[in-house]
Amino acid sequence: MSGYTVLGGNLQTKYTKLTTTSATTVLDGGQSGATAVAIYACEISGNTPTLSIDRFDGTTATFVRPVKALASKEEVTKEVLLVLKAGELLRATASAANQVDVIVTYSPRDATAKGGVM
Repeated sequence: MSGYTVLGGNLQTKYTKLTTTSATTVLDGGQSGATAVAIYACEISGNTPTLSIDRFDGTTATFVRPVKALASKEEVTKEVLLVLKAGELLRATASAANQVDVIVTYSPRDATAKGGVM
């Protein structure tokens, strides 16, 4: 178990159902950026889809979680401090539609804060 202290921002949660087999945005860096703290995914239909999670900068996808075969009702948690710059996306892709839900806990970057995004 890890613990984090997040300064200058509040933690928020975003819930996403993967309703297609295409890459689905589960967190958008928006205009100011955001920091993902944890990613939780669960298989909800009793099947065995695959799941991958990537960071997309508009051109290149970089895997955060390479393709993983999920067992029926399996839960996956990834604790991570992943800084998304403005315009970058955190995406999830499942091999079957409507079988995986994803929850991301994150801290949005305060656009008025001093300093830049790493």
